[in-house]
Amino acid sequence: MQAKVLHWFHWLGEAMTHALGSLTDRHLAPPPIGPQPYSDVPVRRVRD
Repeated sequence: MQAKVLHWFHWLGEAMTHALGSLTDRHLAPPPIGPQPYSDVPVRRVRD
């Protein structure tokens, strides 16, 4: 019984890490898409 509980806690921890994101696995995430606020400057204005 104790092994099942420990396995469940391990599974829950893995699921929460996957759902919320891990600080150590940020290099696995794809780069953000589109212009980023306060870092990218648009090349031209949409309306002139």
